[in-house]
Amino acid sequence: MGIVLAKGNRLNVLWDFLKEMERKTSGSLVTTTTITCLIKVLGEEGLVNEALVAFYRMKQLHCRPDVYAYNTIIGALCRVGKFRKARILLEQMELPGFRCPPDTFTYTIFISFYCKYSLQTGCKKAIRRRLWEANHMFRHMIFKGFTPDVVTYNCLIDGCCKTYRIERALELFDDMIKKCCVPNRITYNSFIRYYSAVNEIDKAVEMMHKMKMMNHGKPTTSSYTPIIHALCEAGRVLEARDFLIELVDGGSFPREYTAKLVRDALKSTGESVFQDELWRRIEEGIKISRLNSNTSDMFLDTGHAEGDAVTFHVRNKCPFPLWPATASNAGHPVIADGGFFLPSGQTKHIQAPPTWNGRIWARTGCDFTSTSNTKPCCQTGDCGGKIACNGNIGLPPATLVQVSLQPDKSKPSFYDVSLVDGYNVPISASAKSKSANCYIGGCLKDLNKICPLELQVLNGDGEVVACKSACLAFNLDIFCCRNAYGNPNKCKPNMYSSMFKEVCPSYYSYAFDSPPPLVSCTADEYIITFCPNKWGSEHTSV
Repeated sequence: MGIVLAKGNRLNVLWDFLKEMERKTSGSLVTTTTITCLIKVLGEEGLVNEALVAFYRMKQLHCRPDVYAYNTIIGALCRVGKFRKARILLEQMELPGFRCPPDTFTYTIFISFYCKYSLQTGCKKAIRRRLWEANHMFRHMIFKGFTPDVVTYNCLIDGCCKTYRIERALELFDDMIKKCCVPNRITYNSFIRYYSAVNEIDKAVEMMHKMKMMNHGKPTTSSYTPIIHALCEAGRVLEARDFLIELVDGGSFPREYTAKLVRDALKSTGESVFQDELWRRIEEGIKISRLNSNTSDMFLDTGHAEGDAVTFHVRNKCPFPLWPATASNAGHPVIADGGFFLPSGQTKHIQAPPTWNGRIWARTGCDFTSTSNTKPCCQTGDCGGKIACNGNIGLPPATLVQVSLQPDKSKPSFYDVSLVDGYNVPISASAKSKSANCYIGGCLKDLNKICPLELQVLNGDGEVVACKSACLAFNLDIFCCRNAYGNPNKCKPNMYSSMFKEVCPSYYSYAFDSPPPLVSCTADEYIITFCPNKWGSEHTSV
């Protein structure tokens, strides 16, 4: 009952209920464990202030917080970035003679969330600060006499790998071995993902072999997947096939996209594909994995089965992190939480119902550590200062991919890339098809480098991070194609849209661009790539 009220945010009713229970049962039902469970639920729901109230009300209900209660409230605070308040509780626990001293897990909570928040900020200074805090907490726990366990090491190693601090990650790995803390599969997978992402595939393979040789764990789908994807991207298709077969022979099964990726790569190179029996085993394994998955097999908002889903493969080839975002048109569900973090060189696979309509764009230069409620957290494309936009439209200027999917396979889906709201990064978009008609290329130059002064958007260092459209910059009907100019006969290309068109010929340069650069193709998978080719060259496509 208490948990239901907590999840429903009916806190006044909750406290009255607990007081009544405490009075009727003489405290036998309202225990420290009861309140700790409520704190956990409130923290998971993002109600951290209410979780703090619950923690401090424990004494009123004749309950004494234990280390688990402290760890739970510290975790709730760290989850929303309130590290200062969490540190105050830790300092209280560390006081000499305090009845509830911290344990190893207390420090691990801090390390884990410091690393997590370092991944959610595009500011290099903020990344360094969070990683420094994680390493400082690691040294602090050792100074206090606590021995890091495998979970502690894994959190810090994963944070270092994901922020490209491989030397520190390897140093921690060696420290584990010296201190007889046995690494596990999670430890090795962090290195495998890193080496695969930076195209050092042989080192990733070496790490997986080392895991098996040292008997530190059995490689599973999560171990093989980044290696197989990296091999396919590097054109080493036969090796990718061999690893896929090895994965299946080991009793695991690939994700559906991975299996199709290898099969399509083999077909495109003219190599022999899988034997029928092996492919049947793979398909059956994928079906079983899907049934056992913790995720739902249905789109709850639309009633479409997962098998009918359309997949967007969102790639970041920019030399800096991005925060891709999605906004759905009216009546369509939010996909991928409306936004996510995407490090340089990585790909995220997101799914949408087969009828989805909406837009996808990239946010740049984000720093979500800011405490301001009014200042945008991203230099471009910000959506209310949140990592997950939850369907909110981003602030222009930003390059937009606009999508209109059709569930009927006899009818094509439509998509385009638009500069009507301005430009921040180049984008290519295509159906997973060999047809050139399904491809929208990038730009011939980086528009930010040639953006006219009156259209420029500058960051704090005076660098051009985006280029406004003429409509956005001047807000005139003649540029915005509205009112008297709201038709193609009156609204014509101007010198700004003509410049956009010259640099990015396959994009919409203004509202009535003609002929319309709209692509129509039928597919179940689409590839969206930010910075598709060499970045920032005056002579090379980007």
